[in-house]
Amino acid sequence: MTTNPASPSEAAATSPAQATRFHFMDAARAMFMLFGIPFHAALPFTVLPWVIHADRHSDALKVVPLTLSEFRLPGFFLIAGFFAALLLERRAPREWMANRVQRLGLPLLAGMVTIVPLQDFVLTQATGSNPLDRGDWSQGLLSHLWFLPVLLYMCAILAVCWPLVRRIKVPDVPVVWLVAGYAIWTLGTIFAVNHAHAILRPLGGLIDFAAVLIYGPFFAWGVAVRRNPLAFARLLQPSVLMAIIGLLALSLSIALPNDGSHFDVARGYALDAISAVALVQVVMAAAARFLNRESPLVRKLVDASLTIYLVHHPIIVGLVALTAGIALPPFPAWVAICVITLALSYAIHSLLRRSPLLLYLFNGVKPKDRRERAEGVVAPAQS
Repeated sequence: MTTNPASPSEAAATSPAQATRFHFMDAARAMFMLFGIPFHAALPFTVLPWVIHADRHSDALKVVPLTLSEFRLPGFFLIAGFFAALLLERRAPREWMANRVQRLGLPLLAGMVTIVPLQDFVLTQATGSNPLDRGDWSQGLLSHLWFLPVLLYMCAILAVCWPLVRRIKVPDVPVVWLVAGYAIWTLGTIFAVNHAHAILRPLGGLIDFAAVLIYGPFFAWGVAVRRNPLAFARLLQPSVLMAIIGLLALSLSIALPNDGSHFDVARGYALDAISAVALVQVVMAAAARFLNRESPLVRKLVDASLTIYLVHHPIIVGLVALTAGIALPPFPAWVAICVITLALSYAIHSLLRRSPLLLYLFNGVKPKDRRERAEGVVAPAQS
């Protein structure tokens, strides 16, 4: 497989319709997974909302989650949409959706009855309360697993619409148009959420249609680039303009004051939307250009990614609680938590791999069904 081409027309020569393995996609999956650990490990040392906080804060560390949150989840859902379309080209929608329920539903249920209660217990011991005590059913029952039902909703919608999707001609839209369109879409979505919160997030957020509206466009973008080789090539085309737009919007979002007025809030959401689309394009183009080769290390991380996502959240919570009162500056503490969390998470996955039953429950992978790792779910990292 060639590296990312210099132009969309050249990229079309290695379009998704012809390629059989997307090493840069695997690398991007691993990056989005790995970035989740520094993201969550930084939050306790900032004033940003999270489930637990350290007794010392760092304004510099606040930049880490604010930056990573712009492109990790959007990029994850784009890749999920890409592989969803790829697999639907090979399977009947009913068969594919049954597989999605297995691959996503089993880890969701297993995590809800084991990992999330363990995290709630640790929070109770460390802080004296947990989200369930405060009536936060979404955080208390789903916590960081919220993305699994959201992805299931998206998959169900695509499965129903697939007979139409496979027949329509997907347009090749310039990314700058996508930037503008998603900014407008985001403002409309936020307006809808504010005025129909109970409808879009019923049962205290356990059902989250708002997240479908927010991240669904990236899932659809992934489907589109799978269906149109020119759109695929455009996604992978390095763009200085997109880098400038993305970094400028990100910088303004972080730097500009926000007093909570309607204008400031809308401006913040618009800047976040602009940077999200632009930076996703930049990251995917960089991955295609520099990481489009097979790597045993990346393969191991991709295979372990779901386990790492499931367990890294409570590990970070526990480590933050254990470091309370230790005279360690925020930055070294953050680095130590990142390293320890990655090591422990991967060690847990190595143990799970020894049990076909546990691997099936927490990864949704049957022992005889490991042949198509490309369809595996690689988790984002956001609470």
